[in-house]
Amino acid sequence: MNKRTPYILLFLLLFVFLGTGCLDSSSSDDDSSGQTDNGNGDGNGNGNGDGGDNGDGDAGLEPLQGAWTSGCVFIDGENQILERHVDGNIAEGYFEIFDEADTSCANTPVFSGYLAWEISAGDEITTDSGVTARELDIELTDDPDGLGAPDNEYDIFRVEGDTAYFGDNPSTSPENRPTALDWDTPFHRMED
Repeated sequence: MNKRTPYILLFLLLFVFLGTGCLDSSSSDDDSSGQTDNGNGDGNGNGNGDGGDNGDGDAGLEPLQGAWTSGCVFIDGENQILERHVDGNIAEGYFEIFDEADTSCANTPVFSGYLAWEISAGDEITTDSGVTARELDIELTDDPDGLGAPDNEYDIFRVEGDTAYFGDNPSTSPENRPTALDWDTPFHRMED
């Protein structure tokens, strides 16, 4: 195992936490207007009416669109900053790992990397904690640094306003997709 392997594994786990298409907290199955949002409209029941994919493959990914950051987080003994950029069904991940003593992630990173994926949102699920999340399927499309990321991963996500949560343990098989969210590693929407 080379010196970068633990960093690579940590980055991959963190991306999986962020990878799923969660519902925005403004969407609800039962809002005060009495209308149901089917996930394909404006949150006021004005969707395409079929309750499924609207044909562009990105309908369930709308809450994840934009740029997200974890800020400086301590995971598996390392201080890291993770960023995710989602545009349609394309996701790009950037990460920086800092020296253990650099608890503010303010100095030059000791390692950084990049990965790209094609993502798709699946069904809504009810998590172990009783909140609604959405399945997220992740297919690796670019690993220029040779990090050894899995070709396919299966996760969940939930977006609450400007905060996204991902599954607590992404899997390489759909049967083992997480059913709980990682509430300890939120991602925050970045200003454009």
